[in-house]
Amino acid sequence: MAYQSPNPFPEECANGINRVAAYQMYISDVYLTLAYSFTEPKVMPAFAVFLEHMSAVKWEQAKEFLRFLRRRNCINSVPFIQRANIGPLETPEKALPDVVNLEEELTRIMEDLKTSASRARETRLVKFTKDLLVKQNKHRRFLEQEILDYRRLEEYRQQRRLSENPAGASVSGEDTTSGGSTANLSAV
Repeated sequence: MAYQSPNPFPEECANGINRVAAYQMYISDVYLTLAYSFTEPKVMPAFAVFLEHMSAVKWEQAKEFLRFLRRRNCINSVPFIQRANIGPLETPEKALPDVVNLEEELTRIMEDLKTSASRARETRLVKFTKDLLVKQNKHRRFLEQEILDYRRLEEYRQQRRLSENPAGASVSGEDTTSGGSTANLSAV
């Protein structure tokens, strides 16, 4: 049987848990929305799989926080879940900085919860939040590294395109020396 305590969480902790759960559900929706934006083979289907996985992870973490509330008889209402409002994104490189910003905000919200739980001497909640913060920081660093890798890859591709061009050709593929005929440039 699951751990049940007759004492509800202090209001500050209950509100913090609700806020973390709602924000994780929001990020889960963002990840899923992005995953379906990048499913075409030309974009990066492997990236879409990663985003779908992260959506499931965030959703499960949100459910864990809600279980904390349920065990302590603190669920009065389901947290408000904001829907992802993401416009069309052309590449993962353009989406990742926004995702990192969301993850940083979630980290701040979780740190606030940990502080509230520490003040209220809620040791189980503090430990659970600390463990998730470690995972959260690893995940955020991974995303930041992905941004750097994508930038390096793009710089490499651009240098490669420039080195493949004849001296008189522009990067767009137009040959400026032969009266407008186009050169056949393939993407790396």
